Amino acid sequence: MLNIKIIKKEKKMIKSFKYLLTICVSLSAMFSQSEQIYFGDIDLDNNSVEVMYNSSVQLSGVQFGVTGVELTGASGGESQAVGWTISTSSTTLIGFSFSGTSIPSGENYVLTEITYSPTEDELCLVNVVFSDNDATTLDVNIGSCISLIGNTDIEGCTDMNACNYDETATIDCNSDNSCCVFAEMFYDCDGNCLNDENNDGICDEEEVGVGCTDENALNYGSENECLFDPFNEWVQSTAQSFYIIDELIVDGESIPGEDSLYVIAAFCGDDSSSVQVGSVQWSGANTTLVVMGTDGVTEGTDNYCFGGLPQFGIPADIPSFVVYDAEGDEALDAEFNICYDSSGNQSDCAWADFGYNNIPDLVAGEVESITGCIDELALNYNPEAVEDDNSCLFDPFNEWVQSTAQSFYIIDE
Repeated sequence: MLNIKIIKKEKKMIKSFKYLLTICVSLSAMFSQSEQIYFGDIDLDNNSVEVMYNSSVQLSGVQFGVTGVELTGASGGESQAVGWTISTSSTTLIGFSFSGTSIPSGENYVLTEITYSPTEDELCLVNVVFSDNDATTLDVNIGSCISLIGNTDIEGCTDMNACNYDETATIDCNSDNSCCVFAEMFYDCDGNCLNDENNDGICDEEEVGVGCTDENALNYGSENECLFDPFNEWVQSTAQSFYIIDELIVDGESIPGEDSLYVIAAFCGDDSSSVQVGSVQWSGANTTLVVMGTDGVTEGTDNYCFGGLPQFGIPADIPSFVVYDAEGDEALDAEFNICYDSSGNQSDCAWADFGYNNIPDLVAGEVESITGCIDELALNYNPEAVEDDNSCLFDPFNEWVQSTAQSFYIIDE
């Protein structure tokens, strides 16, 4: 009878122990399955923050939302390591695997790192969903929100000419933009030549012997910067007169024709404010300047030199001249001392259709005023004179009867 009582008592104790064991296991399972999500390290300068997790089981999918920011991307962490697909909208992130891979269980794992654009002063996690490998939704404890204060200014290179210009920067890097990086002269930010006409990898500006390559320039083929004729446009006509210039004198010096950077322009009027009717680059003796005009009263006569109407006492126009120094970038009024027509007779250089005028010297700039006889047919012609003083003397016996029979008289004294 005693043995029966002892056996019953032992059975009762075993039953109580099993009950307590069941309670302990249940409590342990309950506490061990408390999953967590929270923020890790934050980089306020670059608008990025780590999203961390703790989990007692492997996870097959994660979803969470954010407030206070607009999501701009996500990468890294365990989700990327196992090949999950991460999708983001402006407020929600979803991560899962098409192949069924899971992120590991454990503590203090980086789930992913999100980037964002702040809209408020505080960033929070909301609407979190964890799923295990059985597609069971787990309870998740959500960590605290974090402050975004102090991220109102973005430091970076604010110089738009720099290679590392940061359009999002609101303040200069290092307070003086000293972090800005600029391209070397003649190159872009990738180290490529800005100008390389022959594609040899050497910038045109650094080519030996390379300078002006524009055939329209006055100094085409030189090693210098291109210089252009500012008088290269004028009114055109079918009536033309030709002015042949033997010598160009600027500031008292005769200008050689070789590699000249001087342009002679003609104007139908007293100065360069009137209508331009021609121009030519000075090329030395016999440089010919073609001057546009009309030999009658026609529509548009005001735009040309006029050949005159002698029968009505209307004289022809005499063009004025301007010499342009391309190297010095200045225009100088020019004058001629004497002019000859096609027959070699002294003339006033008036315009005539298909006429030829010869100007021995065209003088521009500052000149020393030398007076004297400037008529080459005179006995006392002075080639140095620039102003006629009416002193010319002529041979009164320069005309006589010619014959083929001649006799010669040698005078000794």
